[in-house]
Amino acid sequence: MKKQLILAAAAALVITACRGQDTAPLSATTTSENQSTTGISPSSSEHGGGDASSETVTGEGLATQLDWSRKARYLDEVLGILDQNQMKYMGTWSISLERADLLLEDGTKLIFLNTTDDAGNPKGAELMMINEQFNDNGFQENYLNQYDVNDSEEYYPETATRLLRQEELWRYNQTDLSIARNEIFARHGRKYEDPFLNAVFSRKSWYQPAYSGEEFNAVQDSVLNSNEKKNLALLIQMEEEREFRKRDGGGYEQPVPIVNGSWIDLDLDGQKERITYQVETNNPYSSEVYELGVGESQMKGPGESLHQYPYIASLDGATTQLIIQQDGPSDDPMADVYVYRGGSLKKAGSITGDSIQIYKDFITSRSQHDFFQTYRGMQKYQFSNDAITMVQEDFYEQNKEAVSLAVIPLYAEKGIPDISVTLNPGDKVVILGSDYREWVLIQKEETGERGWLKCGDEDSPYLCTLPDGSRDESWNLFDGLSFYG
Repeated sequence: MKKQLILAAAAALVITACRGQDTAPLSATTTSENQSTTGISPSSSEHGGGDASSETVTGEGLATQLDWSRKARYLDEVLGILDQNQMKYMGTWSISLERADLLLEDGTKLIFLNTTDDAGNPKGAELMMINEQFNDNGFQENYLNQYDVNDSEEYYPETATRLLRQEELWRYNQTDLSIARNEIFARHGRKYEDPFLNAVFSRKSWYQPAYSGEEFNAVQDSVLNSNEKKNLALLIQMEEEREFRKRDGGGYEQPVPIVNGSWIDLDLDGQKERITYQVETNNPYSSEVYELGVGESQMKGPGESLHQYPYIASLDGATTQLIIQQDGPSDDPMADVYVYRGGSLKKAGSITGDSIQIYKDFITSRSQHDFFQTYRGMQKYQFSNDAITMVQEDFYEQNKEAVSLAVIPLYAEKGIPDISVTLNPGDKVVILGSDYREWVLIQKEETGERGWLKCGDEDSPYLCTLPDGSRDESWNLFDGLSFYG
C-alpha cells in the first residue's frame, strides 16, 4: 500500500507541477521532465547492458549496482535494471529534453541529465543523483563539458556584471536557465531545499548559504545589483515564453511528458498500469504511426513529426489522460487524447494547436485559424463524459494592424445593412477580431469608428462580400494581413 501511495502521489505531483514551475518566484526550480526514449525498449541498453541482478532491487541496492566509478550509467540502462527486477517507476522529462526525474516505488529519487562528448555528440541521459548523492564528476565533465575544475568560478558570472541579451539565452535549456536564475540568489546566500540545486551550488567554494527562501525574499531587493535584477526578469521571461514555467497568475496546468515505461493509476481503480509508446516511421499509409500501450490495451494512430514521448494530464481534475502530440506536416500541431477505462484505451478526441493549458472548466490551445487571414489564437475545448469537444465562441480577438487598399463600407451590426463607417484607400485600421465563420470586426485607427465586414464561404475563407454585393479576396482589400500554410 505504501508503494502504491508513493507512485500515486508522484503522478499527481507531476501533473500539477506544470513542467518545471517553481512554487514561488524565488524557490528552487523543480523541473518536471520531457521526452521519452521511443524506439529503445526500456529493457535494452545502447550503453552495454549493465549489472542487472536477479534479486529484487531496492533503492539502496540500486545505488550499489549503479557505481559511478564506471561512468556509464545511462537512463536506458537503469530502466533495463528496473524492468528486469520488476521494480515500478514514475518518470518525467523536462520540456527541453535534457533532464529526466524518476521516482521508484520504494521512494528512491533519480535524476538524469543528457550529456555530450568533447565534440558535442550526444552520449545519453547520465545518472546525476540518487536521492541526495550527487555525481559530481559526471556533472562537471559530461554535462558542463569542463575538465579543468575551478570551484571558485560561477556558472554564469556575467549575470552580475552585464545585461544579458534575449538572443543569447535561446541556446540555454530548461536546466541551464534554472541554474542561471537561481545562481543570482545563491551568489547572495540563498539556501535551497531542492537537492539538485543545493548540490549544484554546494560544490562551489563561493557558495555560503545563509538565508531561507522566506528570509531571502525580505532582503532580495537590497542585495541584488541592477544588472542582477534586470537579468532575473529576462531569465523569468525566457522561462515563461518557452513554457518551462507558468506565468504569474496563471490558474492552469499543462500536460507533463513522461518517461516511457512509467507506471500510473490512470483510472483511480487502485491498480497502476504500465505506459508504453513507440513511433513507427516509413509506414505505407502515413509518414509516421504511433502505438500507445496501457497494460494489455494497445491503440495506433497516424501522425507527422510526432513527439517522441507521451504526455499525461488530468482534464477532469481526478483521473489521468494520455496525450500524444505531433507538429504536423507544416507547423499544424495537434494532440490526440486517450482515456483508460475498464482495462481498455479509448480515444477521447483531438485538440488542434499547441501550448495546451488546462483550467478547471475548460482547456485551451494556441491554434491556427484560416479565415480572412491566417491567425494563431486561443481555441477553447471541454472534456466531459470521456470526450473532447471544441467550444465555438462568438468572437476571437486579434488586434492586427493593416491598411485599407479600397473603398470598403462596414456594417454597424452583423447582418444589418446600416453602414457605420466607410474605409478609404490608405486608411490605417485594426482588425479587432472575428467569429472565424462569417464576420470580421474592423476599427478605423484615426477616428475609432468600427464596423463589420462579411467574409468567407464554401469557395474560400478569404473571400469577402461588400454591401453592394461585389466580392474580393481579403488580400486585395487590405495590406498587412498574415497568410501562411
